[in-house]
Amino acid sequence: MRQLQIEVENGQLENFEMYLYERENAPATIQKYLTDIRTLLRYLGEDKVIDKKRLLDYKEWLLGNYAVSSANSILAALNQFLDYLGFGELKQRYLEGGSHMCTSITWKNGDFYFGRNMDLEYSFGECVTVTPRRFPFRFRYEGALASHYAMIGMAAGETSFPLYAEAVNEKGLCMAGLNFPGNAYYGKAAEGKANAAVYELIPWLLGTCASVEEAEEKLSRLNLTDDAFSENMPPAPLHWMLADRERCLVIESVREGINIYEDPVGVLTNNPSFEYHRTNLNNYLNVTAQYPRAQFLRPGGKGGASAGEDGPDLKPYSQGMGGIGLPGDFSSASRFVKAAFLKWNSVCGKSEEENVSQFFHILDSVAMPRGAVITQDGNYDITTYSCCVNADTGIYYYKTYGNSRIAAVDMRGIDLDGDKLTAYPMETGQVIRKVN
Repeated sequence: MRQLQIEVENGQLENFEMYLYERENAPATIQKYLTDIRTLLRYLGEDKVIDKKRLLDYKEWLLGNYAVSSANSILAALNQFLDYLGFGELKQRYLEGGSHMCTSITWKNGDFYFGRNMDLEYSFGECVTVTPRRFPFRFRYEGALASHYAMIGMAAGETSFPLYAEAVNEKGLCMAGLNFPGNAYYGKAAEGKANAAVYELIPWLLGTCASVEEAEEKLSRLNLTDDAFSENMPPAPLHWMLADRERCLVIESVREGINIYEDPVGVLTNNPSFEYHRTNLNNYLNVTAQYPRAQFLRPGGKGGASAGEDGPDLKPYSQGMGGIGLPGDFSSASRFVKAAFLKWNSVCGKSEEENVSQFFHILDSVAMPRGAVITQDGNYDITTYSCCVNADTGIYYYKTYGNSRIAAVDMRGIDLDGDKLTAYPMETGQVIRKVN
C-alpha cells in the first residue's frame, strides 16, 4: 500500500499555499484550506505518515466531530493537498447524508440564461470547471471523443473526468442533473442502444450536440446504465433539464424506460415526476401578481338568504394579496410553483447586470437558509451554491452559501483548443466591501 510522509518541517504547507495562489484561489479560501490541513496534522499527531486506512479513519473522526457540511469542507482541502503532493489516488469521497434538493430555471431576456440552486447538506468538492475542445473523453460504451464542443459548469474536483452537476457548452446548449430518488432507474448496457453511464450523460450530450433538436436524436437511442464512476462513487439518482434558447426538455430514466417531456415552463425541481409538476401548476391558475379585485361575490354584488341583501364590502388591505395561495415551503412541488410564478412574472432590463441580478433574485426566492429544512438524519439542507450562466457568452456566475458576492468565470478566458481541464475552486468566504 502506497504511503505518504508529510514533512511539515520541509515547508510543504508554505509550498501548498503558493500552489493555491497559482491556481487563483481566493485569499479567504487559501487560509481556510491551510487551517483545515492543520486540523489533519493535529489528528495525525507525531506520526505524520498517511495511507488509505488512516484517511478512512480520519473521515470517521470528522463525521463524529463535525457536521457533514463542515467535514466535507475539510475533505475538500485534504483532496487539494493530496493533488498538490501527487497522491491523487488517496483522495477521499465526500460524506453523504440524506437526499438533496435543487431548483433549475431558464431565462430569456435578450440573451439566454440557465442556472440552478444546489440544495445540499454536504459539499462534493465542487469547482467551476472548463473542459476545452481537445480534452480526451473516454466513454465506457461510446468510445473515445478526442474533439468536441467546449463546456463550462460546476463539477466535482476530479482531474480525470469532469463530473458535472450542470454545464453549458459553447453553442449554448445547457444541462443540469437534479435529485430524483426512488424514481430514477438505470439498467445494464443494451445492444443496439447508445449506452451511457449516468456521470457521462452531460459531457456526452454537450460535447456532441449544438441544440436540443440535435440532442433529441441521441436521446431516442439512449440507454442509461448503472455503472459507477468508481468504487466510492455510485450512480446518483437524477433527472435532467436540457435546454437551449428555443426549447427545454426534461429527461427521466425510470423502470418503464426513458421519458422525455417538453418543458414549456422552463423550471425543474425534484420528486415527483415532471408530469405531476406540470399538472399541479393548474391548481394555481388564479394566483396573480396584479392588484386584486374582489371576486368573493358573484357578479352584481348581491346575494344571501333574502333578495336584495347587500354582501360584504371586501377590499385589499395590503400589496401582494393577489399572490395569496402561492406556496412558501421548501418542498419540490412548492418550489416548482413559486419559481415558475416568479420567472413568468419577472420584469427587468436587458443589460447583463440586470439579467444576472434578476436571475439570482428568482433563485433566492426558493433558496434554503440553514435551519429551514432538517433532513431525516438530523442534518440541515442549505443552498450550497446558486449559479447563472449566460449561454450566449459562456460566462458562469455563481455565489455560495457563505459568500453572497457574485463571482464570474468566463469560459472563453482560457484556450478552448487545449486538452486539459481548468478548475476554479469556489470562493466560499464572505467578502464584504467596507465603505468607510
